[in-house]
Order: sequence, then structure tokens, then C-alpha cells
Amino acid sequence: MACLNCGAKSESDARFCSSCGHSLHTRTEERRTVTVLFADLVGFTALSESMDPESLKRLVDTAFQGMVADIHVFGGRVDKIVGDAILALFGAPVAHEDDAERAVRAALKMQQTLAEFSAAQGLDIEIRVGVNTGEVLVGALKSGGDYTAMGDVVNIANRLQTMAAPSTVLVGDATRALTIESIDYESLGEVELRGREQGIEAWLAVRPLALPGHRSRRRTTLIGRDDELELLQGLASVSMTHSRGQFVLLLGDAGVGKSRLTDEMQRIVCDRVPEALVLNGRCLPYGESNPWWPIAEVLREACGIESEDPADIAKHKCLAAVDRLEGLDDAPSVVNGLLHLLGYDGPVRALEPMSARTEAIQSMLAFLEAGLRRRPILVRLADLHWADEEVLAFIAQVGLRLGRLPFVLVATARTELMDRWSATATGNNTLILHLDPLSREASEQLLDALLEHPLEESVRGGLLDRSGGNPFYLEELTTLLEEDPLADATGLPDTLRGLVAARIDALTINEQKTLEDAAVWGAEGPVLALSEISRLSNRGAEIDAVIDGLVSKEVFTVEGGHWAFRSDLVREVAYGRLTKFDRQTRHLKIAQHLVALGSGRFMDNGFVELVARHFGEAQRLSAELGAQGVASETLVTDTRLWSAEAARRFEQTAAWPTVDRHLTVALSCCVDGEDEPERLGYLLSRSHARGEMWRLEEAKSDAVEALELAERLDGPLGRARSHLCLGELAGRLGNSVEAIAELSDSLQRFDQLNDRSGQAHASRALGMAELFRSAPASAEPHITRALEAYREVQDQRGQAWALQNLAWIAFVSGDVEAAEHRLGASSAAFRKLGDPGGLLWTDGLLAFLRLFQGRLDEARAIATRTSLEGQRRGERWGEAMMMIVLGAVQLWEGETAEAVRSARRSVGLFRDLGDAVGLEDALGLLSRALVMSGEIQEGVGLAQESVAAHRDSSAVSGVLGVTIRTAIGVQLGDLAMVDGTGGLDVLRSQIEGGGRSDQEAGLILGYLQTGRLSAASE
Repeated sequence: MACLNCGAKSESDARFCSSCGHSLHTRTEERRTVTVLFADLVGFTALSESMDPESLKRLVDTAFQGMVADIHVFGGRVDKIVGDAILALFGAPVAHEDDAERAVRAALKMQQTLAEFSAAQGLDIEIRVGVNTGEVLVGALKSGGDYTAMGDVVNIANRLQTMAAPSTVLVGDATRALTIESIDYESLGEVELRGREQGIEAWLAVRPLALPGHRSRRRTTLIGRDDELELLQGLASVSMTHSRGQFVLLLGDAGVGKSRLTDEMQRIVCDRVPEALVLNGRCLPYGESNPWWPIAEVLREACGIESEDPADIAKHKCLAAVDRLEGLDDAPSVVNGLLHLLGYDGPVRALEPMSARTEAIQSMLAFLEAGLRRRPILVRLADLHWADEEVLAFIAQVGLRLGRLPFVLVATARTELMDRWSATATGNNTLILHLDPLSREASEQLLDALLEHPLEESVRGGLLDRSGGNPFYLEELTTLLEEDPLADATGLPDTLRGLVAARIDALTINEQKTLEDAAVWGAEGPVLALSEISRLSNRGAEIDAVIDGLVSKEVFTVEGGHWAFRSDLVREVAYGRLTKFDRQTRHLKIAQHLVALGSGRFMDNGFVELVARHFGEAQRLSAELGAQGVASETLVTDTRLWSAEAARRFEQTAAWPTVDRHLTVALSCCVDGEDEPERLGYLLSRSHARGEMWRLEEAKSDAVEALELAERLDGPLGRARSHLCLGELAGRLGNSVEAIAELSDSLQRFDQLNDRSGQAHASRALGMAELFRSAPASAEPHITRALEAYREVQDQRGQAWALQNLAWIAFVSGDVEAAEHRLGASSAAFRKLGDPGGLLWTDGLLAFLRLFQGRLDEARAIATRTSLEGQRRGERWGEAMMMIVLGAVQLWEGETAEAVRSARRSVGLFRDLGDAVGLEDALGLLSRALVMSGEIQEGVGLAQESVAAHRDSSAVSGVLGVTIRTAIGVQLGDLAMVDGTGGLDVLRSQIEGGGRSDQEAGLILGYLQTGRLSAASE
């Protein structure tokens, strides 16, 4: 097999080229984030005019050889050379975590290489280089040709090159953002590019700021590593107390916290053994010709040698360091060996390679041995997976030579090191510690430490899922949100994209293919599914062995025959690399296979949703690709039917975001003039779902469109259902008069059709509209009628909702006993149905009931649990209501600061939702909490806003809002606030129904302040 990068031959089953290290297996096409380097010779035209073509070619070949070598050294791949221009890719076909940095470093080195060549040849030739980062499509053209990249990223790199001055490197903003810590830049501001409407930010690369592989990290408290830290401390203590040499190898993925753990270990060792000497070395991924680099760093630190010191200064410092030690028999020989390690010319370099290596190792061991007789030494070697064989050979000798001295060598590495080296060769006192991702609990603690402001529970959960317990992933994701609070919480920082892409490229070919299958399937699934997909793809791989490999590399977790991605980021990157055509093909095959599998069998909601999702993705991609997509005559119809069925099923569990998503897909598949009745049903169902989600304008738009369609179809049932939708929405929008009119019209139409199910729905909606306009007595007959109709048509879910509504009426009317009885029946019915959405509502009302009964601990527990569930399900209204309960409990128990936070959250949610009744309650709570915390002016202002909101609204006043507003009025002596909105009557009805003692005290004080002495006495 020939390498696409360098042309060298390799074995047929090899994964990487034995010559240049590039992948030997590439897809026909894939999407990748790459950094493109475009270089062009300056002065080539003048040379062409004066030189013979043959001489010119050989000159250019020689010049390009050095620059192409630079590209290879830094991990790039030459895409093509055309005339006097070079196009190179970094990140394809194999990604590295720092491809952008590699590209810029390569560009700067190319400038240096050509300058040296030009000076040596006595020529005046230079290069301009443009570098740009972004997503491209890579692969070989089907009409024939080499592996190449296509996309606007390539064009911009070329344009940057044409704008660059000779002997300079110009980079785009994305490249600069990825390399800002490692490369020094000068801004050129926004530049106009020929052929483009919009300009881009351009930056002049000046010089490197740090060695390759350097990555700064946020300093946070070490979390979730107590056991590992205790073990490392114990080993270091034993070593330094009992003179027992110890080698520790920490293995784990990039970002899992290896360096952070050794930092903490070093701090503790220095505190407990202040005389200990700590020396550090780091292996570099590329760009350094001295194979001893990490050992040389340790030596420079021990001898005080600077990297730029000339040979004579370095020798003088080595001699001084050696002279300070005792027991070195042949000091000059040791110094020569140390200088060889440091990369300086000397006698050792003249020896044959194996002898030179032995001399260097023995010199360093003798130096350390003599130093250890004076004091303990801790040596840290980072990134050992990048180490050359010489360094690994040195480590193998450490245990043999220094095993009875107070010496600790701690190395960190990624797991791929073990593919080429066995740490057991280092001797008996060796510990190999695999650092696993953080537990969920530890990840939550780390997230709290990283965040400056709290996040919504759904956003928190998303960050934790995507990080997969990797601290660095979590840090980068939170940094993205902190730097831009408006950023999409599902966005992926380019720093992580490269890191994850490199991790995927390090997998075997079969592991990569299985990973892609899993990414298309979803975040988790059955092992049998991946086995079947592999079989259908004719791969012939033993899927169990492949999955075992993915588990061992901490990409998957497997439990009970089901796999799951350890980090959603890996899935995102793996899926994002597939072409849209490939994605569509795979989604369609999975959907068709699932349909065949489920034929004639019971299909639960999860199965139906899975089929619908895959059909939906295949159809969406088909619409994007047009004629270039996979041809399927039944795709549109299959997608519509399965999406509609999934929506119908999830309506029953009140999973409204899921319902909305599937109905939107179903509507997009409706054919004009053919699917009108189905379209009407989808519009009405989506209107209801969006109404439940408080996306009221969108819901109303659907309902209006549905009514217009029903008029065209001349369907009386469609008209009745449309008016029902419009009436419910009018009530949510606070237009109670319009709501009553629309719902009465709808009920009349259902009566004419003798549609008992429709009558039940319309009666229940009419009852709730009456409740929300302060008429609970008028509401109860309608909902009682609805309950009877639901029983007649055996609609158990409808019965459960009617019972919940009747409990609400009883609660508002002050009949606590009836409210509790009806709530219990409703909750039992929802639980029997397995309806979590219905249970959310019964629990929410129960939280209010417990609050007004004074059972505060129960109210707090129910509100906290229900609020979290509301966040998870996207029920913002339910979350807002529970924040009221939680805030009221906190206020009652003297937690005023917490009460203010809860109330502000509730106010914000209700303002966003546009719910006047909820906002009145939330404003009342917040005003009371502010007054109690000493913020009287703001609190009174909000209380007055609450009064105004009540007067301007035709809706029923929130019981809690009235109670709190009346209490503030009593406290401040504001008679208008005490009873200006009928608050005392509401309080009296609550007390007569079993209210709390604080309500009774508030009522008495209110009567006294308003001069109603007999009522107060009574």
C-alpha cells in the first residue's frame, strides 16, 4: 500500500505510514476542520525570464524540498504543488489537537528555511504564506485525482497569501484564536479580500511564544481525586522516608487531570519535605531534534542552564553543579555525557549511537545518584507518549540504579504509550495508575467551582453530559459560555474539536467505523444494533472485540448489553465528520431496518420515536442535498407517518417539545393539495403543544391557519377544534372575554356534532377560563360536566386532568380537604397511566397546598423536585410556579436572600412567558422578600406594580400574590394595598378552608387597619 502523503510503501494492514506516520486509510469523502497553509514564491517570475526551464525546475525543487520537509516535521500534508505554490493541510487525513499551531509554526519555519537557502544560493527569492482554519470537505475526486480539500477555507488561505508581504505569514481570525497563547501576532485589522463581499480580520504571525505542546489551564481546586492523591502522597512519603526509589506512571486521556494531580502532589511533597528538590521535564510532540529533550530540561533546571546558553557557558555550569556533589569518580566524563544530553557537541557525539546512548544515560544516573545522597529528588516528566526511545530507555534504568535512594519519578502519558512500551521494565517499585474521568458528582462540583453565575438545569446537564467527566472539556465548555453569555450552549470550541478529532483518528479503522455508526444511532443504544449495522455494511469485524476496544480507550461505556458514549463531544465530532450524503444514507438504512424489525411486534414509545427521528433526519438531509441525496420514493410519506405517530404518543405524556419537533417534521412532509386533512390535524396538535410550552404567538398562528384550512375543507369538526384552540390561547394571553366566547362557540359546535370527547375537552377548557377570571363557582359545573363526559368515553387521561382542575378550584375556594382528596385521585390516575407530565401538575398544586397548610418541609421538598423535573422537561411555567413556592418557604423560614433569588427567577420566567396571573404572584413574593431583606423602596415599588397588574388584568388574582401584597400593606400601613384588590376577602376564604395562622393574623390586622372592628373581633 502506498502512502498518499509521501508515497512510501507499507504493509497492507498497516494503519499508518512507516515513513511519515500519516494514515493509510482514508474515506472517499469526509468533513473535517483543518488548517490550510498556502505558500507562494516571490521572485519566481523574474527567475523564469532569466533561467533555463530545466535549471529553474531543479532550483525550485531544491527550494521546495526544505519547505516540504518543514511541513512534514510539523505534522502537515502537502496537498499539491502547482508551479511556484504549495498547498498543505494540517488536520487531514489525520488530526492533531494543535493543527492550527503546527501550521503557523511550519509557516514561520518555512520562511527561515527559504531565507537560508536563498542566501546560500545568492538569490533574491522569498515566500508569502497565508494560513486559515475552518471546515472543508476532504477526499479524492470521483473523476480521478489525489486526496484534496475543498471549501471556502482554502480560498481564504489563498487570498491571505496574496495579501501578505514577502517573507511574512498572514493568518485568519480563527487560526489566530486557536494559537493566541503560543504565537505572537500583530493585528492588521479588517482586510478586504478580492472576490468577497465581506472583509475578514487578518493577523501577522511574528514568532512563537512557547514550546510546542504547551497549553495553559485554569487553576481550580482539585476535585474528585482524593483517593489518587492520597495514594501518590503515600508513595512519595515512603520513598523519601525509607530511601526507596519509586516510578509512577499516570495514564489517561488528554484533559483528564494528570498534570493537575501531579501539581497537587508536588505542592504537598514540598510542604512536608521542604529540602526535596523538584525537577521538571516535558516531552515535545514535534519540532525538536534533540531526542533527550525532556531529560535535558530536567538537567538544565538542576544546573541552572538557560536554553540559549552557548556550549562553554553550559559546560561551566555543568562542572560547577558536579563539583558541588560528592562521590562522582570521573567528573569530566560525567560532564561530557551531560553535555551530550543537552544537545551540545562533544566527545560523546563521536561515539557510535548505542555507545553514546549508554554513556549519556549512565552520566545522568550518576549525576542523580550523587544528588540523592544530599537530599530527596522528585522528577516530573510530562507527556511521555511523545517521548523518544532514548528517554524510555533512560527510565528503564532508573529503577535499577536508583531503587534504594529517596527518588520519585512521576510521568504522565496518554494510554497510547502502552502500545509501544511496557512500564514493567522499570523494576519492582513501579505504579501504573489509570486516571478515569470524574464521576458525575465530582463533575458537578467542578462545574460549580468554574461557574461565576448559576445556569439553568438543562444547560448544566448538557455541559456535564458533553464533558463526559473530562475536566478540560468542562473548563472549555464553560469558558465558551462565560466569554459569550449569548453563545449556543451546544456549541463546540475549536480547541476541543481538534483534541477530540485527534483522539478519534488514533482509533483503529474498525473502531472508527463503529464509532460513526454509534454517532448516527444516538447517544446510547443496544450492542445488537451496532452488530447489525456492521453486518449490513459487510464489514466482517467482530463487533464485541471492537466495542471492547472502545471501552478500554474510554470512548464507550457498556452495561447490560447497552453502550453509551462516555462524552457527547466525541459523538458530535464523529457525526460532524460524516458527509451529509453519508449521514442521510445511514439514517435511512437504520430507519428501514427498524421498521422491518418492528413489523408485527409491539413497539413502545421509545422505539417509535427512534424510527421517526431517523426518518426525520434522512428527510431533512434529503431536502438539503436535493438531487444529490439518496433517492427514495417513500421517504417523505414514511417520515410524515412515523413523525405523526411519535407526536401522538408523546402527547399522552405531555412531552411537548418532543411533540412540537415531530409535528414540525410531519408538516414539512405534507404535500400541498394532497394531505390537507392530515395537515389540519397536525396544525391543531402543534398549536396545542406550543400553547402548553407558552409559545403563544406561534401557537395562535397555527390555530388561525388551521381555522382557515377547516373553512376551505368545509369540515365542522375542524372548525370546532380550531375554535377550541383559539379559546385556550386567548385565556393564556389574558383575554378572558375572548376566551369564554371562543370556547362557548366551540362547545356549541361539539354539541351539534354530539361529539362527547370534543364536549369534554371544550367543557374543561371553558371551566378553566372561568377559573382564571375569578369565577371558581362558575368553573366547577363545566369541569364536572367534562369529567362525566370523559368517563362516558373512557378517557382516563381526561378524567385525571379534570380531577386536577377540580382540586385547583377547591384550593382557590379555600376547601383544602376537597382539594387534597381530588389531588390524590388525580395523582393516582396519572401514575397508573405513566404520565409524568400530568404528575408534574398534580405535584405542583400539592406543593402550594402544603405551603398553605404550613407543612413547609414537605412544600420545599416537593417544589425542589418538581422544579428540577420542570427544567428537565422544558416546562418553564411549572418551574416558575415552583420558584414561588420555594421562595415563600424560604421567606417564611428567614432565608431572605435565597427567597429574593427564587422570586427573581420566577418573575423573570413569568415575564418571558407573558403570564399575568403568575407574574402577579411572583411580584408579590419578590416585593415581600425585598422588604424583609431591607430593600424597602424596591419592594414597595414592586408591590405597587403587582397591584397595577391586578387592576389591569381580567384574570383571577393569584392567592399567594394577594396574601403577600396584603401582608406588605399591613406592615407599611398602606390601606389601598391592604384591601384595594379584595385581598381581605381572599384571605378570609383561605382561612375558612383551613389556612395558616399567619394568614389569620394578617386578616385581623387588615380588618383593624381598615376600620372593620367587628370583622376583626369575629
